[in-house]
Amino acid sequence: MSYVYDLPFFSKSGILHSLFGGWQWSGLFTYQSGTPFSVANGAYGDNAGVGNGVGTGSYADVVGNPYAPISNANVPGAPGPLLYNPAAFVEPTGLTFGDTGRDALTNPSRWNLDTGIFKHFAINNERQAIEFRGEAFNVFNHTQWSGVNATASCYAGPANSAGDPSCIASGNTFLTATGAHNPRILQLGLKLIF
Repeated sequence: MSYVYDLPFFSKSGILHSLFGGWQWSGLFTYQSGTPFSVANGAYGDNAGVGNGVGTGSYADVVGNPYAPISNANVPGAPGPLLYNPAAFVEPTGLTFGDTGRDALTNPSRWNLDTGIFKHFAINNERQAIEFRGEAFNVFNHTQWSGVNATASCYAGPANSAGDPSCIASGNTFLTATGAHNPRILQLGLKLIF
């Protein structure tokens, strides 16, 4: 959703309008649902035994609830939090493609607000002008996660609901956010139109 609003102050022509009137406020609000992703098996490249050498070859097997509460959502060394329960997945049975299936989970959704304020200062009978711009991106400065590490190379399994300590110690970031969108950015601009 985008909008442009002419602020209704000092709208009559004259010196006050030239100095304080003619401001515009604009914005862009975005909401995006999370894109689906597949939980791939990375422990053994050709688990299904097809020998095609294309892609991951197989998915993980599901043995629990991926949405189950996680006791510790912060994984040391990971750029973002743990978003799903890694103990819900195990290495697929030999010579199978795994039962998780394609696009079983989704990336986090996100919403964002960008806004700006603009003023057009006319010079020399509108032939030349100066435009002032003040803009803010991600106005509320909230974290918006982007992407999930969806390749399981070290499995926690059902016996370890908090995740296998040896996997975490080795820097495994399975099902953690891999990055974030930009934080709040402020910028000012001045443009000469002639």
